[in-house]
Amino acid sequence: MTIDVKRGLAALIVVAAVAAATPARAQFEEPDTTRLFAVGPLLEIDFRGGLGTVNQGALDLDLSNGPFFGARFEFRATRTFWVGFRGSFGRTQEKFETGGTGRSDTALGREMSQIQGSGELYWRLKPQVPGYFLLGAGLRHTSTDAGDVGFLDPNATFNEPFAVTGAGLDLVSKNRNIFRVELRLYFLSPEAKEGVDTGTLTTDFAVGLSYLREI
Repeated sequence: MTIDVKRGLAALIVVAAVAAATPARAQFEEPDTTRLFAVGPLLEIDFRGGLGTVNQGALDLDLSNGPFFGARFEFRATRTFWVGFRGSFGRTQEKFETGGTGRSDTALGREMSQIQGSGELYWRLKPQVPGYFLLGAGLRHTSTDAGDVGFLDPNATFNEPFAVTGAGLDLVSKNRNIFRVELRLYFLSPEAKEGVDTGTLTTDFAVGLSYLREI
């Protein structure tokens, strides 16, 4: 398990503890006073995991960290349970270690676009608690750019399913406005890529901010 994943798991445990234990505050309205639907934009900083190895394991091939921009839609089924759908877009770039055994130097390669969508379930332990947990699944579509130098084929596309779990906190939920922070852990099933030993599972973790307007 990489250091980044360990940090992601540690942070997820902390946020989950907060989600379970945080008491209600003046700026949090109980869900029975809210409307059934909510929609709004999202920003997510994704700390991407490794793609695999190249040159018979001589180099680690990763993707650079960066933001996803998108939107989300939610439907509240009960006071403690709701479902949601998310779509987002981001840009990233190949990143590979060139420092030999120490892996101390990093070089950047081919750029690419990523689009992802997911369906998710959310639940709280109590209606008065602003913290919540999430579980979902989705698909990430990656398309590489032409003209750049890199290990991945130019103009190649990859469709990779993922599962996601995490926890979040409604910082403000009042007057039909919700400001939310989330920590997410993604488990991706990588598609085979020519010349890259991708393995069977990769992990990303992300920190996200959202604004939702109840309608």
